[in-house]
Amino acid sequence: MGDSRKGCYVSVLTGVCIAFIAVGVGLIVQYVNYRTSECVCPETSKSSKQSDGIGMLRPNAKVSHDYKLFYFDCRGRGEIARMIFAYAGHPFVDKRIDYDEEWPSIKYDFPQYVLPVLEIDGSKNITQSMAIARHLSREFDIYEKTPTEQTVIDEITETVADIYNFALEFQVAPTSQERAQKKAEFYKVDCPKFLMFLENLVAETGQNGFAVGDSFTVADLMLFVYIEHTEAHSTPPDAPMLKNYSLLDRNRKLVSSISRIPEYLQKRPEQDL
Repeated sequence: MGDSRKGCYVSVLTGVCIAFIAVGVGLIVQYVNYRTSECVCPETSKSSKQSDGIGMLRPNAKVSHDYKLFYFDCRGRGEIARMIFAYAGHPFVDKRIDYDEEWPSIKYDFPQYVLPVLEIDGSKNITQSMAIARHLSREFDIYEKTPTEQTVIDEITETVADIYNFALEFQVAPTSQERAQKKAEFYKVDCPKFLMFLENLVAETGQNGFAVGDSFTVADLMLFVYIEHTEAHSTPPDAPMLKNYSLLDRNRKLVSSISRIPEYLQKRPEQDL
């Protein structure tokens, strides 16, 4: 009788172990399948660190977090974070979400039901593109300057956010006629106004081609990303949008040659902004 009970217990335990193993294998397979839709962006090659001394990195040795950026498969509001990572050479998971296929079913899993969202170390989530940009800028030491210069960085940040939002208005207009009308008004009135504001802000403290002070800051990336977005929709394309804004034009050329930025611009996907 004792041997019979012992055999029964052994059979039960064996079954339980097999069940746990099966569940574990299933979870691993599911995780691997999920990761296939993610792009792990590694640290940029060491050779790209060589430069002519312009905009050299100020590495922050304390940054050792694991980052995952959730955004749609386009540049939009997620591009500023991607370019900060590129400049810093810090690896991150670039999780690109299909707006039509994936987003409706996962939208309410995110803190404010919007993207981008930055996940830190698998737990902490930061939402809002400018909050993400400021956080990363502090982490990678391209934000902290004098109080006066920080204020100018913030002014540039808020101004490029304004020009982005104004540009969106004609892109989302319901009819082609309205889109054409709003677009023409934007490039005739609003765009020159905002570019003049930005030119004046750079003139306040910018030196040697930089937007703020005499070294690289997140303001330089802000100008590059959001002016690029605005310029992409301009008509005609053969008329340089910055031809009357010499400081912005010089800054754009400088940023496109700094540190790891050229490598990132060359390798990033060709896609809708």
